[in-house]
Amino acid sequence: MKNILYLFLLISQVFFAQSSFEKGNDFYQNGKYQQAIAEYENIIKEDQQQSAELYYNLGNCYYKLNKVAPSIYNYEKALVLKPGDPQTLNNLKFAKKLTIDEIKEVPKVGFAKLIQN
Repeated sequence: MKNILYLFLLISQVFFAQSSFEKGNDFYQNGKYQQAIAEYENIIKEDQQQSAELYYNLGNCYYKLNKVAPSIYNYEKALVLKPGDPQTLNNLKFAKKLTIDEIKEVPKVGFAKLIQN
């Protein structure tokens, strides 16, 4: 009986996270970027779902609001979860072109360098 209850709770969390993600997507498609950001960040805050698509959409919302730094941050988080994604790389390139100061990438050292090679 306990196992059935745990299974039900797990399944309900997955459906709740999906509906929140879809609600955020609806806000985005209707141009309500601030509400979409709130919905996406609520998903992250409650640790219901963390995916490259979530961070990609969050980056797009910030980009549409001309908030360059958070858009770059979220695009880079999306690339950690889905390396080499062409859409994310393209949007990241556009966002970096909007920066006023030149942002230099910090070179990888130590353990991070070993992992990448």
